[in-house]
Formats: sequence, structure tokens, C-alpha cells
Amino acid sequence: MIETCKIIGHHLFSQFQGGFFEIRNNQKKGYRKMKLVILFSLLIMGVVHGLPSNCEICTRAIDLYSGNGGGAPDLGTCKREGLEYANQGVATINAKYPQSYPEYVQEAFDKSCQKWTFTPQGHWSCNFLQYGGHADQSTMFLGNGANYGKVYPSDLKLGANGFYPWLSPKWFHTRACDMFWEAGRGGTNIYYWSSAFMGLHTMLAYGSLSYDTQVSGQPATDFWNRWVTLSQSIWTAYSESEATYGYQRVSGATGITVGCLSATRTAGGNYCDLSYVNEDSKPAPNGATYYVSKVYGSPIYQ
Repeated sequence: MIETCKIIGHHLFSQFQGGFFEIRNNQKKGYRKMKLVILFSLLIMGVVHGLPSNCEICTRAIDLYSGNGGGAPDLGTCKREGLEYANQGVATINAKYPQSYPEYVQEAFDKSCQKWTFTPQGHWSCNFLQYGGHADQSTMFLGNGANYGKVYPSDLKLGANGFYPWLSPKWFHTRACDMFWEAGRGGTNIYYWSSAFMGLHTMLAYGSLSYDTQVSGQPATDFWNRWVTLSQSIWTAYSESEATYGYQRVSGATGITVGCLSATRTAGGNYCDLSYVNEDSKPAPNGATYYVSKVYGSPIYQ
């Protein structure tokens, strides 16, 4: 059994619009000054500490491939998990860093999860993009229907948005088979996926078969708690969460390979090593430059 479903987001811009609208229309000067102080204090906190100034979460998930033209077996947990990752992400970030304005802003499930939803026009308002469904050796597979098919790295252009670059994907979280399939493409994961990195910070994915999780809610809770609350790196949060709930607590699972692909930080180093509080909302330089992976048990490769 294969699995994938997750998140993305967009909300800070609307929050700032609302904040400035209230300031302009409030007639009490003292209260107006207080709101300005609060607003700019939050901005300074984000800048000084590197905290993301916004985190809009979006989901792309397919369970019913039969409705998308077939071509792959139906799944059963992707939509549910997408909602869990989105809602838990908002709750966890809001509990510790409300100044990041977390919000669940988009979903595209089953028939609505078409190829165009992975283009810059379809994901421009997201910061954290979650995909759950099938994949076929480093390409997402949405179904055999005319509006579906395979999604290649060159289709994604993650982070590419000329108008609101801070409201475009910085983190791409997936639960699907073989998204990091290294063999047979004439190069490594860095070479193959680099064209998708146009401002994207990190991509988290499987390099082997993945499995349907059997504990509702726990993978999402564990991932967000590790990355946000415990301030672990996004790579540690993903790998440990998947090791526990994508392998060790899945009956019949033999093992998994998971990885993190990253752009180069302008300050040096890579984004896989960053916790949420040390991240930011600035687009990364184009291209992928760093890849790390970890093997648990005895994975199965396609």
C-alpha cells in the first residue's frame, strides 16, 4: 500500500491588510499607536529571530484514482492525513509562534487535484505544500485523465511567484512512493529535482515504497511537535516521524528510505538543518544543492 498527503499555506498578507485597515480606520489615536507598536514588534521579532513571518498551509491529496481516470489503485488515508497535517500545523504554530499567522488556506482533493494546482498559478498562496497520493519514480501521478497525468519537477517551479514571493512554497512535504528515486534518470536527486527549486527551501520525500499509516493523527502531531515545539530540524522531524509512523508502527512494513533536498542558504549551509524558529520566509536561491537520506529497516524499491 502506498501513501501520500500533506500541506501548504498563505495568510500573512491578508493579516497585514486587516491590521493596516484597522489602524487607518480607528479614531482613537492612543489605541492606534498601541496597534502600530504591536504590529511592528511582531515584524521585528520575525526579522531578528529568523522566524517565518507567515505559514499558509495547503494540501494536495488523492484517494479516489478511479475518479481521475484510473491508472493506479485507490488509496484510503491521504485526504484524512492532509487535513490532519493542515489543522495540526495551524494549531501547533499558533500555540508557540502566533506571530507567524498560521492558516490552512487551500485544498485540492481527488478530482480537484489536477495538474494545474501544482503550477505557480495553483500554489502561489502557499508556504507549506503537502502532497499525498501515488508517485512513479520521481514523478507525482494524479491519474490517467486529461487534466491529471504525471507532475514533473519542471511543472512545479516551487517558490516562483513574481508578485508575492513570500506567499509561495518554501517547504514541500510529501508522503508518496519513490519521489526520491535516484536510479535510471541519468543523475542524482539534486540533478533531477533542481528545476523545481525556484525559491523553495526544502523538499521532504520517500526514496522507497511508502505505506498507509495506521494511527490516525499521530504522524502529523509528531512532525509539527518536533519541528515547531521541540525546535528540531525539519529533516529530523520528518525522518523520525516517518520512521515511527510510516514504518515501525505499520503492520507488514519492511522498511523505508526518506530524504531531504535543500537549496543553499544565502547565509551558508542548508535548510534541512533548520528548526521552525530558525527559518524565514525569504525565497531561497534557485536550484537544489544538498541531499541527505536515511534508511530504516529493509526498504522496497520500485
